[in-house]
Amino acid sequence: MKVSEAGFGQDFLSLTGGKDFDLYPHQREAIEKVAEGKNVLVTVPTAAGKTVIAYAGILHNFRKGRKSLYIVPLKALASEKFSELRAMRSLGARVTIAIGDYDVDPSTLGRYDVIICTSEKADSLIHHDPDFLAEVGLIVADELHLIGEKSRGSRLEAVLTAARIVNPGTQIVALSATITNAGEIARWLDADLVQSDFRPVPLTSMILYRGRYYDGDGNPLDEKSPASMEELVRTQVEAGGQVIIFRNSRKRVEETAVQFPNILPVHEEGRSEDTGETDRLTGIIDEIAPRGIAFHHAGLPIGTRTRIEDHFRKGRIKVIVATPTLAAGVNLPARAVIIRDITRYSGGVSDYISTGEVKQMMGRAGRPGYDTHGVAVIFASSDMGFERSMRYLSEEAEPVLSQLNSEELIRFNVLALVASGLASDHKGIMEFFEKTLMHSQGLSRNVEKFVDESTKFLLENSFLRKGSDGYRATSFGEMVSNLYIDPVVALEIKRYLEGEFRESTAIYRVALVSDIGYISMTRDDYYMVENFLDKNGIEDYSEESYKAAKIAMIFLDWIEEIPIRNIEDKYNIGYGDIQSRSSTLEWLLYSMARLAQMFRPEAQRRCDMLALRVREGIREEIVSLTTIPGIGRVRARRLYVAGLRTPKEVARSTVERISSIFGFSQKLATSIIAYARRITGEKENEGTPEDP
Repeated sequence: MKVSEAGFGQDFLSLTGGKDFDLYPHQREAIEKVAEGKNVLVTVPTAAGKTVIAYAGILHNFRKGRKSLYIVPLKALASEKFSELRAMRSLGARVTIAIGDYDVDPSTLGRYDVIICTSEKADSLIHHDPDFLAEVGLIVADELHLIGEKSRGSRLEAVLTAARIVNPGTQIVALSATITNAGEIARWLDADLVQSDFRPVPLTSMILYRGRYYDGDGNPLDEKSPASMEELVRTQVEAGGQVIIFRNSRKRVEETAVQFPNILPVHEEGRSEDTGETDRLTGIIDEIAPRGIAFHHAGLPIGTRTRIEDHFRKGRIKVIVATPTLAAGVNLPARAVIIRDITRYSGGVSDYISTGEVKQMMGRAGRPGYDTHGVAVIFASSDMGFERSMRYLSEEAEPVLSQLNSEELIRFNVLALVASGLASDHKGIMEFFEKTLMHSQGLSRNVEKFVDESTKFLLENSFLRKGSDGYRATSFGEMVSNLYIDPVVALEIKRYLEGEFRESTAIYRVALVSDIGYISMTRDDYYMVENFLDKNGIEDYSEESYKAAKIAMIFLDWIEEIPIRNIEDKYNIGYGDIQSRSSTLEWLLYSMARLAQMFRPEAQRRCDMLALRVREGIREEIVSLTTIPGIGRVRARRLYVAGLRTPKEVARSTVERISSIFGFSQKLATSIIAYARRITGEKENEGTPEDP
């Protein structure tokens, strides 16, 4: 059956590239169930067309006048879906993306028909007003298998549980790569299971061991095949394919890409845009990308990662060497995937990675519409590695299990349940947890104990109060729930505000009490850190304190506009790491400002200003200039030095004057003047034009 015959017509084709095509059997089955209003769990291999099912559900609900919420695990995926679903605007649908601040009231999204967001954002919307879900006719839960991931799975589980309580009529379409225990999860969702092993691009999986290829049973394959990683890559590229090589550390990713022989004749396309400040890793990418190869990991700036992905899709880059996080990120298939490392060093020991992770990486092999087959190769470097590789090819992935059962997450959700009005007593709280995947899987041991301890903590520390009508959130508790931060973190911030406020200790404190991510420590770091602790009168010499102090030192340099390369060299950190941590720190400092508004109003402005400076990496005097789109810290400083110190002064300037400043083209000057006028309300030729 073709799409045009499935009852959706040309409207639907506008979402899928405009061309009619045949539906796969699992797509047809799932779309029919969606049209009947059923909950559906679709679990099929990567690149088997799950998105088409989601878009059919969204269009079906739009035609019935119902809103759709499309939930993805990552901001990058949200942006990808938004760029595709914007096509629905031609049908009159109002489509938006919501991935920003967590304290935005959901009423601002009420006028939209389709909302794309991350699971954290969806959860925060429910914290503000769970009745928001009453207006949602469809929830698409993409990459559902990540519900078993510790860092973000509990957020999605909470959203789906709340949705089924607040609005049992909300339709759920869950999409996933192959799940071993899919039936169990489908029962939790009251969903029909659509399951298939079909891949539109057949996959050949094999093991490379000691210069020979083997199948999953350990049988040697054709000896004429390329018998090294370099030969395999070159063969695939020469045949018109692209390759992703997965390595287990950033250092190995970079070394492999830099040392790899030329893939293409050197060309000049794909160099980074000049923003006035180039980080070390982007500089390396600019050197190797013209050879047709690049590396990809979280230490790269967001803009550089996006550029690499875009050039890979366009064929300008043929080979990407990446950490495994790429496999769980944006849609970036290749003809061949090479898993160069099957171990990872973590917690002081080296261990094999999971079967599920290997299959996720292998699933990237084979580009629908471009390749007739895909190739996945696991590199084994020892007899034990060879045995393990055979198991990867023969075993099913580990079952997806709830990660909700921890004291921290229970405490976080208890406050949210009471603050949002979803529960007002012990019974109501327990009823929520009894509807979770955690309970459905029999993993809820100690939950009642955690609920009791959490409730006691929240009452004793004035997050909740107890009256004749049950539990109610205090203004403090309601604010903390809306800010979407752990009550323990909020309590530590509140205590900090009782003492002296300083930029250095404010950053240190929020870094100490939050999950700011991994930070490495060298011997030289310890000397610098101890000096910082002594200078600030801090007597905590734990490992956590040392790492928080290093974060504080990094960001104190950052907000003093120290060049990014100097920060990278001094602290052995990537620009991408600074960007990701600045986002977390900014939110925590913003939260500190909101709590200061309640408990110490005189410190609020300083907290707000520090949050803005951490976001942009700037001194206070140029904060207003960075509100102009396209103006980062380097360009803002150049405008300031040139005498243009506010958006209004930029709006009243001329293209000739601004383009005379180093790093500003006429096109850029024209653009920022237009943006500045939009921000300030200045009109063209209003005021006295300045001389060039």
